[in-house]
Amino acid sequence: MTCSRQYLTPLLLYIVVFVVLLVTIELGARYLFAVLLFFPFLDSKWRLPHLAISKPLDMMYLATGVLSVSLLLFLNSSLTNYFFLGLIFTALPEEWFFRGYLLTRIGNGWRANLVSSIGFSVLHMFSQGFLMGLLIMGPSLFYGWVYQKTNNIYYPVLLHALSNLVFMAYIKKLMSFGI
Repeated sequence: MTCSRQYLTPLLLYIVVFVVLLVTIELGARYLFAVLLFFPFLDSKWRLPHLAISKPLDMMYLATGVLSVSLLLFLNSSLTNYFFLGLIFTALPEEWFFRGYLLTRIGNGWRANLVSSIGFSVLHMFSQGFLMGLLIMGPSLFYGWVYQKTNNIYYPVLLHALSNLVFMAYIKKLMSFGI
């Protein structure tokens, strides 16, 4: 059975990217941030993800996300700095890389989403432990699905930042109580 070049190129790309990320994790977060944001520009076949909000439905979805974040921050204003720093330094580079770059370079469909989500989860396993990496697989698949349905990077970024906020505000507290 031969492996066609169509499938070999994304696989090799995925392996190279994975090795670069692992080395970068060891160097520190600021290097990882830079690699996640700027590595896609080194790939001549990659195209920028869709960045426009053009349809009324897009504006409604985005407004709903912003209102949700606003409500959570109103209820727990101590997390405001965490949210904005997480949005800029976590959600944006991770979604830019794993959805806007890797998912689109691997292909379309659930297999591409699964492969990019596995990479996303493994990255989190190194920084947050094995169990958290496994738990992150579910939201990662959802972010990928949203990106594939909307073809807009804003939604996964906002959803990622929102879910990080919910985790910090509520789930982490429940976990500390042993619930």
